[in-house]
Amino acid sequence: MKGRTTSYYSSVLEVMYYTNVSVEMIDPNGEMTEEQFIERIEEFLREASDYVERYTRRDFNKEVKQGKLETVYAGIHGITRRIVADLVAQAITRRDGNIFIVGESNEVLKDSVFNANVKKDLDMYKKRVRPRFSLTGVSKTGERDSGGNVEEGSGNGEEDELSYVQIKADEEIGAGSLINIYAEYELGPIKFRKADAELGFEAHGFIKEDTNIGDVSNIYLGGVITFNYSVLAGRSYYLGVDGKVVDKPNETFSTLQKVGYAVGNYDLMFSAEESFGG
Repeated sequence: MKGRTTSYYSSVLEVMYYTNVSVEMIDPNGEMTEEQFIERIEEFLREASDYVERYTRRDFNKEVKQGKLETVYAGIHGITRRIVADLVAQAITRRDGNIFIVGESNEVLKDSVFNANVKKDLDMYKKRVRPRFSLTGVSKTGERDSGGNVEEGSGNGEEDELSYVQIKADEEIGAGSLINIYAEYELGPIKFRKADAELGFEAHGFIKEDTNIGDVSNIYLGGVITFNYSVLAGRSYYLGVDGKVVDKPNETFSTLQKVGYAVGNYDLMFSAEESFGG
């Protein structure tokens, strides 16, 4: 209970000091032992630290061991304590169950621990992943962490250039198609599908090989894409439907996005611009 633990960015002692919580507050009936109380606070600490690492995509203790940080940011300790304090408050509120009285109606107590304010404070500590492209045709990829996220830099002192990411396909897609990267919910599995202006699926990259559902494919974020249909060299092109490009956007499109210009009879220099609408 002394000081901060190396695993949880805080400790039981700190939580007790900053919240003034006691075993009597959690269990006024006296059925919980001191050891059980400590274990409950440790569970809250594990939950909070796990959320911090998943949301920021960083393991701060690991970064300290690797020499990337001198010490864990004080703000991370503070945010972790705050999350645990909210979990403690919920436990106290819920000691008689998950129902509380609002006026004359019973309502289920809603979780609000990992709220917008916590996320906003954690945003400044999130891992930044910025695509960088090579104009020389020589490219490298960043290292992938245990969560499948691409990390910046290889640690060799050179500037890495991220040319592609590897993601699982959500549908069968042919080579030379523009694709849309997405997740169905925050921190959910990352997948890709065909970009489509009518459906509002903006283009983020393209694939060079045919892919089937469930395949993990290279999604190229920039460079020359080769089609199985012709384009006019020098002309600008826009996202069409079914992963294809068009030279003139259709009025039925729900999103407008310029995706590059043709550099050959079948080749386009892909450069996704900000889309509008959709």
